[in-house]
Amino acid sequence: MDPRWTPSTTTGELRKTVLMLRGKKSGLYVKDIYGTRIFGQKRGALFIKMTPLYRELILRAELSAIKDKYNHLASMGMLGWPTYNEERTYLNCLLQLIYRRIDAYKERRLEAGLFYIRPARNNKGPFKVHSPLFGTPVKQALKRRRRQMKRGDILGSYNNGCARAIKASPSATVAAEHMMNLLKYTIASIFIGCIIVLS
Repeated sequence: MDPRWTPSTTTGELRKTVLMLRGKKSGLYVKDIYGTRIFGQKRGALFIKMTPLYRELILRAELSAIKDKYNHLASMGMLGWPTYNEERTYLNCLLQLIYRRIDAYKERRLEAGLFYIRPARNNKGPFKVHSPLFGTPVKQALKRRRRQMKRGDILGSYNNGCARAIKASPSATVAAEHMMNLLKYTIASIFIGCIIVLS
């Protein structure tokens, strides 16, 4: 895959121009959600530094290209080639390596909750990046995300605490059995009432 490939995004992109003064690397750079590149170069220019989001997108696009090539060769009868049968385990190991790498990037991205990847429509690149940062001011979006994470942590700890309390007390299991019996009797009485009304 061409390293200058840049995925399509929504109209609102996060972009920042930065002046770096570091000896030979001094200069004007542009930072966006994909990485850092030299100011004044076109969008498809080589990146000096890539973000994990961009690396994940490159891996996904390369995996898609590999699958297309594999399907094309399989339609030509590759599955019966002796060379393919000898190297099948090696190819599967390489594919699993790519899948694990993508899963690691995806897990970190979803944990942060700022970027979501979807397949692009109308052939505008293989993937489209969505983010709450595109539609709202950055400070407001980050504040909302922190609140969501805090809410999720509180809910998770509450659910874990309730589960531990239910497991610890035998009276809770007895109460749950009584609730199930009550539910069964209620459903049965509703069913009998419907039969009486309809007949």
